[in-house]
Amino acid sequence: MSTRTRVDALLPAKVPDGRISPRLEQALGLMVHRGLSIREAAQSTGYAPNSLAVALRKAHVQARHRELRLLALENGRDLAIKTLLDLAANSKSEDIRLRAARALVDVSERLDGGLQEPAQRGGVLIQIVESHRARAANGPPEPA
Repeated sequence: MSTRTRVDALLPAKVPDGRISPRLEQALGLMVHRGLSIREAAQSTGYAPNSLAVALRKAHVQARHRELRLLALENGRDLAIKTLLDLAANSKSEDIRLRAARALVDVSERLDGGLQEPAQRGGVLIQIVESHRARAANGPPEPA
């Protein structure tokens, strides 16, 4: 599933058409990428803080702000995976290489199983535990 599809799925079904000016886009970007407050982003882009706050209440602006945040998270995840790959391959510490490799396996399994519902993944574990409890309660199996 592409990043765009995932982002679109999280946006409201109907967002009123609205224009986002380059200056508003810049203010949203500063808030998302640099962590600026509304007041700081407004000052940096020439908005009155109240005007930016009013704009942020509009559905189409909220949708764009949400989309920018989701894209930033995607980029952060990609950087984290790249860092883990580098640590797994190049760290001087064997312990760090092992931890990075384990984290990569975990990420890989989550991505592979990410299309399943959490209850489906957890259901297998519950079955194994219940099966183990039943065997323990009934004693060891009889030899064949």
